[in-house]
Amino acid sequence: MNHDGINDFYNGKLFLLLTVPVFAALSFVAWRMGHFEPMGTRGGFLFGGLQSLLTSGPQSIVASVAVNVGAALMLHLLNKVFTFVRTYTFIAASSFLVLQGAMPVVSANYYSGSAMCMATLLLAFILFGSYQQSGNSQRSIYLIFTLLAACCTFMYSAVVLIVAFAIGFAQMRAMNLRGFLALLMGLATPFWILLGLGVVDVGSFRLPEFVRLQNILDIPQAPVVIFSIVGVALLTLVLTVVNLLTIFNYRLQTRVYNAFFTTLATLSVIMMVVDFNNILIYVPMLNMCLAIQVAHVFTISKFAKKHFIFSAGLVVAAVVYVANFLL
Repeated sequence: MNHDGINDFYNGKLFLLLTVPVFAALSFVAWRMGHFEPMGTRGGFLFGGLQSLLTSGPQSIVASVAVNVGAALMLHLLNKVFTFVRTYTFIAASSFLVLQGAMPVVSANYYSGSAMCMATLLLAFILFGSYQQSGNSQRSIYLIFTLLAACCTFMYSAVVLIVAFAIGFAQMRAMNLRGFLALLMGLATPFWILLGLGVVDVGSFRLPEFVRLQNILDIPQAPVVIFSIVGVALLTLVLTVVNLLTIFNYRLQTRVYNAFFTTLATLSVIMMVVDFNNILIYVPMLNMCLAIQVAHVFTISKFAKKHFIFSAGLVVAAVVYVANFLL
């Protein structure tokens, strides 16, 4: 097989179809060994986290694989519909599963970060569909921020999505005064309903606890996990800067779509620093943003031997996966 054939293989559906069972198998092995404790948020502004419902037994790994594979497929479908990566490719979805699979601490058990990543992709369909629709985007804005506010009652880490989607609607040129009022009404609605029905009272409101290091530092794999997260963050930054030189030449709508993912990556890194206790919650979103940048690089580059670089990345991912078991 020549260089173009290998590049087409990585770009194609077959590689994704092979990645899915490999990801599932690696995640199952990590879960079966019981070496990785599920981690997640300490709850939301009103309730404890829903993650506790799926943190033991086989339902945890089944849910983890389902959510991660679902997120990968949603990422591919989102690009198929809105074409923010100019060339039709499956490599973004494949890369996401590779990145997730390389870190068993986020794939060996179900936890809120993967679910938040999938929710982001689902809501992105509504966001991207509102492009330059400021005159009739109020329903979309109200719906998204009502759902996000409801998520915050169980998982305060979802606040990052409120900021990201608020900026996103502004980037889509879909935000005006009525849209801003719809945003505020959406944020208030879940709390208003819960208080009005007497499900909770004002005293039930809890502020998040930030900058507590023990959860992440106490796990045996902490050095590998920190190394992996820093590596993903730096690589995302580098590839984003490199790709911007080409993306600037795309039509405005495509640039705006990509700007949302840049915003999401930036906010994820910021929250990893501010909310260090829940750093793993933001890893899937950052992995998703890196997977998109990998797809840009792989489809933009005319370098015939670029498959060597991607293959090297697969080797690094395998090494990181194995290193998690050696600590």
